[in-house]
Amino acid sequence: MVNKTGQVQFNIQNTLGRLRLRFTIDGHRYQFSPRLADTKTNRVKVKDICLLIESDIELGLFDKSLNKYRLDKKTGKTLHDITISELFDKWFNSIKTQVDSTTIKKHSYVKTELLALVGDKKVRTFNKHDVNQFIDVQLAKGIKAYTIKRKLLTLSNLFDFAKDRQLVNENLFADTVKKIKVKPHQITTKPFTSDEVNLILRECEHNPKYQPFRLFIKFLFDTGTRTSEAIGLRFSDLSDDCVYATIREQLTQGVRKTTKTGKIRTFKLPDTLTSELLQLKSSLTIVDKDTLVFTFNNHSINNHNFRVRIWKTLLNNLGIEYRKFYSTRHTFISHQLAKGVNPVVIAKITGHDTKVLFEHYASDVTDIPSINSTFDTEGRM
Repeated sequence: MVNKTGQVQFNIQNTLGRLRLRFTIDGHRYQFSPRLADTKTNRVKVKDICLLIESDIELGLFDKSLNKYRLDKKTGKTLHDITISELFDKWFNSIKTQVDSTTIKKHSYVKTELLALVGDKKVRTFNKHDVNQFIDVQLAKGIKAYTIKRKLLTLSNLFDFAKDRQLVNENLFADTVKKIKVKPHQITTKPFTSDEVNLILRECEHNPKYQPFRLFIKFLFDTGTRTSEAIGLRFSDLSDDCVYATIREQLTQGVRKTTKTGKIRTFKLPDTLTSELLQLKSSLTIVDKDTLVFTFNNHSINNHNFRVRIWKTLLNNLGIEYRKFYSTRHTFISHQLAKGVNPVVIAKITGHDTKVLFEHYASDVTDIPSINSTFDTEGRM
C-alpha cells in the first residue's frame, strides 16, 4: 500500500507475514519494522504511525533515529502513545541506580497524586490546564510552599526526561518551580553543646557497645560532613598522611553516587582527627583504593541500624535530649560560626551554598560585622 502527501510517500509492505514501513522524506529513504503481524488491526496502527510522522515533519519534530515511532515491546505502543504512568515507570527505571529507594518512594507519591487528579492520560495530551489544576489542588489543601515546590521539581524532572526523548515538545512544569516562593527558614534543631559532644565521645570510648563507632561520630562532629558522605569515605579519599579529606561521593543503602550538590570538595582535618585516622590506617592489614574508613563488622555502616540501635540508645543512656544524627552537621556549623570562622570557609567545608548557609544559620552568627572606611578623608582610595 502506498500513501502520498506533499512531503512524504509511505509504503506499508508485507515481509514474511510481518509489516514493514518504508517512506521517503526529501529524497532520504527510511524503513523499519514495527514488530507487527500483517492484520487489519495492525495496519491501522501503522497508518497511525504514518500520521504521527507527517505531523512531526510539519512541526519540525521528526525523529531521524525513528525511535519515537517504534512500538514498545511491553506495551505495544509508540512512545507517542505512552501514558503518564508508563512515563513515570520509564523514568524510575532510568534513575534507579543514581538515587536511593527513599527518593524513588517520594517521587512515587507525586505519581499517585497526579494520576488521581488527571487520570492515566497520554503524555502528549497533558496540558497547561492540568498543570494549573495540580498546583491549585495543592494550595487548596494548605500544603506548605516548600513541599509544593519539591513536588513540582519532581514533575519538572519527569517532563525533562520526556522532552529529551521527544515525547513532549516542552516541559510545562519548567517555569512553575520558580513561581512558588519559599520563605527562608531558620534551622530549629538545637545543636549539641560542647559538654554534650564531650560526654558522647567519652561514652563511646569506654562503652564496648559504642566503641566501634567513636571515630565515625567524632569525624562527623569535627567536619560537618553529611552522614552518607562519611559512610562512603574511603582511605583513597584521604591524603597519605590523613591531613586532607576529599569528599567525592556518598554511600546510601549500598549505592554509591555523587554528593548531594554534585560537587567535590577538599579540606584540612583537625590534627587530633588526623592522628586517629593514621592509627586506624596502620592497624589494617590491607588498605586499597576501595577500603572504607568507617565500618562495622567489616561492612559499611547501615545508617538506619546505626540510628535505631546505637544513636538513640546512646543519647538515652546519657540523658541527652534526642536529636537526629544529622544534627552533628548542624552542631559543627553552629560552633564554627560562634567561633567567628568565615561562613564562606564553612560552606566550602560542608558543601553548602553560601546563601543557603546564611539563610539557615543566620541566628548563629553572633558577631555584628563592622565596616572600615574604604576611602581617606579626601575621598581617595
